[in-house]
Amino acid sequence: MAIVPKQINENIEFYENRTTPWEDNATAIGLTQVQVDNLLTLVTAARNAYTAAQNARTAAKVATVALHNALSEMNELGAAFISTIRAKAEATANPNVYNLAQIPPPAPPSPSGIPSAPTNVKGQINSNGHVELSWKGSLAFGTFFSVWKKRPNDTKWKQIGAIAGKKFVDENTKPLVEWAMYQVFAHRSSGTSEGSEPITVFFEGQEQGPESLQIAA
Repeated sequence: MAIVPKQINENIEFYENRTTPWEDNATAIGLTQVQVDNLLTLVTAARNAYTAAQNARTAAKVATVALHNALSEMNELGAAFISTIRAKAEATANPNVYNLAQIPPPAPPSPSGIPSAPTNVKGQINSNGHVELSWKGSLAFGTFFSVWKKRPNDTKWKQIGAIAGKKFVDENTKPLVEWAMYQVFAHRSSGTSEGSEPITVFFEGQEQGPESLQIAA
């Protein structure tokens, strides 16, 4: 068990509480008056340094708060100025406004490119007997998705809906149809993606379709 505490303040207090009895009983406990006086000098110095460090920490916290407040106010007003300058440049169609203000003009919008094909398309039958579809894909740059379907007797895919989301419910599920295939495309102004990997949803009570078709997860 450690006799002297390791916490700084408790460490200093330990010796502060003992310098007087050690001084009064120096000879009896095997010490000299000079030794105890030297310790007392060091304890006083440690206490003064600890107090100074605590005061410095407090001052640093106060200064840091003041700094953050000043930065926040400066940037808030500065941002308002920059918005006003840009509005002036746009309203007058004068790019020299940016030169006079010594701020860069807004960067031209980067082309969005053709969207990536939707992935991880899944389909399941809900309690109403409808097919609930979901998939993964980006909605950036105004992307939306079209959903296509092909039934056993169809020779071509047919679009059954378009949605700016990543879920779709096919309510047109006719009785006695064994299965239906689904595929999803992503669209934006810059173009259309390749189709997702088709999935096949088998309806309850029907046999599985061709082995080459993927059963919906």
